[in-house]
Amino acid sequence: GAPPTLWSRVIGEECLNQIALRPRRECDCLPVIQVRIKRGEAVEKALRRLKKVLDKEGMMKQIRANRYFEKPSEKKRRKSARARSRTR
Repeated sequence: GAPPTLWSRVIGEECLNQIALRPRRECDCLPVIQVRIKRGEAVEKALRRLKKVLDKEGMMKQIRANRYFEKPSEKKRRKSARARSRTR
């Protein structure tokens, strides 16, 4: 295959393909997150800063959760199990 791009290393190749293939709707737009590379800064360091911003925003968790369709009953079951574990 093709060499991995910067984005494919950050969010995973198959997830990147799903984002690219999904039709764009106004309510479904992904927010733009930018990390500017400072003069003389290593790309790896900027990538770490980007990952930190994505984690803080909850984007990675959201992208991974929306990777596959989850039936409403499964979503309800998962949420109730999480609530039960929190109360213990």
